[in-house]
Amino acid sequence: MGTDNIDFAGRQLILNKLITITAPLAAPIGIAVTSLNSQPFLFDVLGIPVFTSSAGPWKQIASAVTVPPSVWGLDYDGKVQCSNVNAQNMPSAEDTFYQISLSPNARCGVLVDGIVKCWWTLLDNLPIGGKPFGSAETYVQVATYGDTVCAVRNSGPVDCYNIISRKTCSVDGVFIQIDVSSSMSCGVNAEGSIVCWTVDCQPLSPMLNSTTGGFVQVSVTERVVCGVDMPGAVWC
Repeated sequence: MGTDNIDFAGRQLILNKLITITAPLAAPIGIAVTSLNSQPFLFDVLGIPVFTSSAGPWKQIASAVTVPPSVWGLDYDGKVQCSNVNAQNMPSAEDTFYQISLSPNARCGVLVDGIVKCWWTLLDNLPIGGKPFGSAETYVQVATYGDTVCAVRNSGPVDCYNIISRKTCSVDGVFIQIDVSSSMSCGVNAEGSIVCWTVDCQPLSPMLNSTTGGFVQVSVTERVVCGVDMPGAVWC
């Protein structure tokens, strides 16, 4: 895979199929960018405001792949928000999240008590109680795409769940952040390396190396892996 570098310090990188949302989190205005052969160019949806009448600044942008184009996110009260005030399939108002992840097939989050809960999946195929990993483990991050939901345990390993088969698998190691696509998932481990695996948790060859230091964030699509390195540059 070829490698390209983009200055990206202090921003949140999300690759969701061919859409990337880049926004300073202190002033979250979505700017949609799509890429072809790793070369970014402006998409036809620009400057999507991510404020609603019921929320102030957001601490996380989660997704923009909806029709009509909408930006989803999490506000500082732990509530899920959407730039489309008519959005459907919102979580319960009683749920307070630490972090969320949305895809066309699933909408999940880590509750403030560390439990992973999905409030919507394709065909309403929710796990029992909406909790794909039960309540025995606590988690710090969840990522979803396609039929896969993966989450990082507090202790570091990754658990993955298939919303169709309802089977789970695990990836050993200590991870600080992960991302999921329909064909593979990747994570940044404690050494700052990017490690990738298949939908059934089988290891893949290393995808990406930085020449300027270890990685702090990874984002992945079916064909592209991008990482943000320590100085804030993006490599794909």
